[in-house]
Amino acid sequence: MDTDDARDDPDQSEWDDLTALDFSSTADDEPALSLDALDIYGAEHGEVDNAEPIPLISASNPTGTVTVQAYLNGLTHRVELAPGTATMSETQLAEEICVIADVAAKKATSALYFVMAEVLTAQGIPRETAETFLQNNMPYATPPQARAAEVALAARYANGQE
Repeated sequence: MDTDDARDDPDQSEWDDLTALDFSSTADDEPALSLDALDIYGAEHGEVDNAEPIPLISASNPTGTVTVQAYLNGLTHRVELAPGTATMSETQLAEEICVIADVAAKKATSALYFVMAEVLTAQGIPRETAETFLQNNMPYATPPQARAAEVALAARYANGQE
């Protein structure tokens, strides 16, 4: 039944229920709707350009079976597992990933700490004042803290904890 016929037939309840939801075009010469009009909003209007690589910091256990990549803010980007991790229990693997992720996060945030300290000193702030500000107000690990995390990881393996 044609929709025009449905409108003329008052007994046709289908008109009320379904025809109101029919948004299809009836004219063949009517242009199709397009989102091409939105093309004016390109890269200059906030579109992300992924040409620049995002800096990542990695940490691995000494055996190389678990590697964690972290963004500079310390968030984990990727965890890579070698086939050797298949012999580990879930608990052991989870603990290993957490330990390596913590080291990666400290290394990453310490890199950001270093850059921020350099920026502040370039602006004329004394180095000691800049570092005190960063230590008290920012959630970054200091470079010595990052090195200490790496040393603790190495000591963990030297003591036989894998």
